[in-house]
Amino acid sequence: MDPNIHEQELQLAEQDEEFERNEERRIWREETVRRWRQRMAIARASLALEFLRSVVEEAILQYDGI
Repeated sequence: MDPNIHEQELQLAEQDEEFERNEERRIWREETVRRWRQRMAIARASLALEFLRSVVEEAILQYDGI
């Protein structure tokens, strides 16, 4: 076998492995960011609901004249 062809095959295999590693890292980052965004959205919704509860509670207290 021609040494140059063997060297080229090794380089291509290394490039393929590097591409796969990069792709796995990219997917991991996307999944991590997606989960973080979901947690932040849940936290914001929870805060908004708590604020709404306090506003409604205050309105009820004022309506009842307390």
